[in-house]
Amino acid sequence: MISHVLMFVLLAAPSPVALNQARQSYSGCLSTLLKSNLKERIAPDAFETNLATACKGEETAFRTASVSLDVSNGTSRASAEQSANFDITDIVENTKQRYKDYVETNTEPR
Repeated sequence: MISHVLMFVLLAAPSPVALNQARQSYSGCLSTLLKSNLKERIAPDAFETNLATACKGEETAFRTASVSLDVSNGTSRASAEQSANFDITDIVENTKQRYKDYVETNTEPR
């Protein structure tokens, strides 16, 4: 039988599933912003300005989940934070590029 303390530790430990959910939530928020800005025909530079301040709660949740999981797997906190920053930068840059591509081709995401 699992002790109550061990069960608590197992339930409190960060999981890849939690990280994936946080990533999906963050990406989903950015995608919603992308779609609404496309509908409003916002210029790409204005979209980038909007993007800089959007989805901060989801970004923080993703960063926290990423760092927590990496640290629990033995990565140093500094490396874990650097990795999370890299992932966030990559997601944001990808969103910017997708927006520019949609504007240039006059298309919208499905």
